[in-house]
Amino acid sequence: MPRILTANLNMSSYFRDTTLAAADRVRHLASLPAQASLIDLLSAIPKGGAIVAPIVTDVGTAVFVVKAGSQRVGPGDVVWIDEFTIETLDHILVGTPGKEDNTGWLSAYFRRKLDKRNWQRVIVDMGSTLWRALLEPVDARLATMALEVEAQLILLLPPGLNTLPLHSSWRNQQGRLRYALDDYTISYCPSMTVLLHATRRLRTYEQLPMDRKPSLLIVANPDLTLPFADIEGHAIASLGRPPQTTLLCGKSASWPAVLAAHKKQAYIHFACHGSYNPEDPLHSYLALSSANQYPGATGNLWLLELVAGWDCESTRLVTMSACETAITDITTFPNEYLGLSSGWLRSGAIGVISSLWLVDDLCALLLMDRFYRLHFPVATGLSENSPKLAPAAALRAAQLWLKGISNQAVCEQLAAFERQDGLSDVERKLLSFRRREFAASPLDDKPFSDPFWWAGFILAGA
Repeated sequence: MPRILTANLNMSSYFRDTTLAAADRVRHLASLPAQASLIDLLSAIPKGGAIVAPIVTDVGTAVFVVKAGSQRVGPGDVVWIDEFTIETLDHILVGTPGKEDNTGWLSAYFRRKLDKRNWQRVIVDMGSTLWRALLEPVDARLATMALEVEAQLILLLPPGLNTLPLHSSWRNQQGRLRYALDDYTISYCPSMTVLLHATRRLRTYEQLPMDRKPSLLIVANPDLTLPFADIEGHAIASLGRPPQTTLLCGKSASWPAVLAAHKKQAYIHFACHGSYNPEDPLHSYLALSSANQYPGATGNLWLLELVAGWDCESTRLVTMSACETAITDITTFPNEYLGLSSGWLRSGAIGVISSLWLVDDLCALLLMDRFYRLHFPVATGLSENSPKLAPAAALRAAQLWLKGISNQAVCEQLAAFERQDGLSDVERKLLSFRRREFAASPLDDKPFSDPFWWAGFILAGA
């Protein structure tokens, strides 16, 4: 596999000086919004938080760590990691050159169907590797910056690194794994340009009347092969306000129906199959039900269609509770990311939740139900004054909750799902069957403590 392209810089012995000069040139990219200055870009950093932006080269890595409120970027904002090079990143992604090992991230992922346990093991081991090689010195710098507790970090990752779950990097602390997500609220973004654009739209969105904000479209189990997705759709629909909530399940979730329903929606949730095409990223897709009125139509929503004509300028959040929806073309520059997540951002969505790998459907159900309950507290019967967590904080809280949930609590959650309206007898029997499975295991055990189960979803944008 060719070396991953992570920077367009000719580095030499004066690596550090030229890296800082390259950072200054970022302000002059043609793709920046009109009149976007460096101060404009830095204003997009969330209050009390920071951005973390590594530049990986042949001779080391410069990580820009800039806190909210900064007016400039200088040498003091850079963490130098001489040992983390393009060669290091290549080894992380594909393993040892010339050897058929399955320790590389992409190597293990593409062989996951043949060796699922190795893939799960690589996810855990990769967390330790990423912490030691990259996050540990960044964490040391962050500790000196007087950030808020559980501060929000926006990771601006170059190609290659953007396929990795840095939020689940970990170190051993007093005999327990402590993850980056335990300390920080972590989200991702393709570039500062995209972050600035999303932040500006968020400020406009927050000025909208309250009756505009809760509108919710849920697209669930379009091809009738994911019963837990159908259950997920009904669970999330129960949290919305009925006049402003649209649930498209099964065959009703066709391409034309979703196209017509998505306009002016504040929230769009997909619980369906998704697929990333590494050879032709524009033909990555979300699987919808086939539209009989169009002969030969697949029913898929292709990335090519999404970026060409879908309008999500009114959308606060798109959630893709589907597989491989956060994966991007790793051979391109950050401003040219090609993937379903970046496609929704390009179409106007302020934020996008998507997945880095094939996620377990039961875990997706549990996680998404918890996420929306944290983000929509009024809908769950809490008072109007109850704190509503922002998407990044709600996703973090839901992931930590799933990581720590016991078999006993899983049984209680499944029993609650069994009682909800709109489910078929088959779906209720499936929930009952899975509940008995968890009840047969030690009730205090935590079945989803490994990051394979809880760390697959990430938030991009604002």
